Amino acid sequence: MHVRLNLRGKLIAVSIFSVLIALAISTVIDATLARRAFEERFKEDATLLAKELAAGFGGSPELDDWQTLTQQIQQIKEARTDVLQVNIFAKSSEGEWSLAASDEDPPTGSLGRQEMDSLKRGRTLADLQAVAGGRFWIVTTPIRTDGRTIGALQFALSWKAAEESQAKERRQMLVMLAVTVILVSVALTIFIQLAMYRPIKGLVAAMQQAEGGSLDAEVVPRGHDELAQLAEHFNRMLRKIRQDTAEKETLLILIQQFNAGLQEKIREATQALEERNLELQRVNEALFLSQRQLAKWERLSGMVYLSASIAHEIGTPLHSIAGYLHLLLTDTQLPDAARRRLKIIESQIDRIGETLRTMLVSMRQPEPLSKPLDLNVLLRDLLQLASPGMSLRNVRLAVRLAQDLPPVLADGNQLQQVFLNLLTNALDAMPAGGELHVESAREGAGEELPDRRVARSTRCAVIRIHDTGEGIPQAHLSKIFDPFFTTKEEGRGTGIGLAVCRQIIHAHGGTIEVQSQQGSGSTFIVRLPLHQEGEEA
Repeated sequence: MHVRLNLRGKLIAVSIFSVLIALAISTVIDATLARRAFEERFKEDATLLAKELAAGFGGSPELDDWQTLTQQIQQIKEARTDVLQVNIFAKSSEGEWSLAASDEDPPTGSLGRQEMDSLKRGRTLADLQAVAGGRFWIVTTPIRTDGRTIGALQFALSWKAAEESQAKERRQMLVMLAVTVILVSVALTIFIQLAMYRPIKGLVAAMQQAEGGSLDAEVVPRGHDELAQLAEHFNRMLRKIRQDTAEKETLLILIQQFNAGLQEKIREATQALEERNLELQRVNEALFLSQRQLAKWERLSGMVYLSASIAHEIGTPLHSIAGYLHLLLTDTQLPDAARRRLKIIESQIDRIGETLRTMLVSMRQPEPLSKPLDLNVLLRDLLQLASPGMSLRNVRLAVRLAQDLPPVLADGNQLQQVFLNLLTNALDAMPAGGELHVESAREGAGEELPDRRVARSTRCAVIRIHDTGEGIPQAHLSKIFDPFFTTKEEGRGTGIGLAVCRQIIHAHGGTIEVQSQQGSGSTFIVRLPLHQEGEEA
């Protein structure tokens, strides 16, 4: 079964395990050092005991009394119950060693080479050996008399009591170890609970609240350690998040307000665009009607000029015929039959003349229906009509209208035909684009205008329409206002428009002229007398 520990359990387990390992290692080291120290101390005690016992045998010059030696051995064993297997060895004058007495029956003691080497040097030898009965210290020490070694005492000292004492000490150390582990574990648990788990638990609770949407949660820092710094950083992070959230909400409100305002502006712009489209549609319709009316007017004007020319050409010979016919009728010798025929001819000639006069009267340009007219308003309306054509031809418009221009006394429809014709000609002169300049100005006393009303006028309105087209050749300038003369390609002009424009302007008591240089464009200048107060149309 897999047991999952939380952070507190892991910290406690790791801490206890670390303390346990450290204490265990310390206990093992201490036990080992204590065992070694105990062995060394026991060895020293055994060596000291051996020397004391050997000193008791040193009073006999010879070690040849077995019974006396045996009694001394029994006394040693009675005095020290931990002393076992006592052997006494005698050394002959030749240096040979022999067993002089022993508590074993039969005696089996003997000296090894190591013991004899140690005795030869006068040293006591203590060696820990394990035998079937347990572990014993085998101590061999020389017996000396008058400064010479006469024998040796060897006995086995039991290690059992010392081992029991060591085992007791080990048990006490293990108990101390267990108590220490328990106390350290409890102390670590309390420390981790207070110093780590509680701050971490508070931090986790604040995180859960923040995760649930409560950004007002904060952690109370405890102390000045890393967890307290973490809590402070977490609080600063939450404050920054709250600040950013408030800014985002404010920004969202501004965006929503902006979107609402933008939608309102889009709606207004859409409505304005629809109105503009409707206005543009009306302008296009008005332009179409004006152009159609202008074309019809040019055709009719052409017919008028053509009819006038035909009437003039017919009227001249017809007048001569009528003169000669009148002479014939005054002849008194003319037969009656011939006179009747000539009378019929005369009546038909009179009829033809009357027909020609009636036709000329009906085709004559009507008199202007003059009334005060604002030329600036008229020009703005015409420029609005011509704006689609300017956009299609990539023509830039520059307008400079005098703000203090007084009205003129004119027929608005006729002047509209004049200026629309001039604007159309200017656009036709710039098929690849260019600039169109339209200006109005107020002019003082100037040249005398061809109308008796101008004789009293010292002021006039001046309209200048300038294009940056190819211009008019000098050879054509003198004929530009003649009927049926045109510089346009065949089929694109009748040559009547400018002639009719001059006729209308003259009918209003004004003048029209052109200034042009080939390659620099053309400028048409129209002057009209300003309206005088009290003047009748």
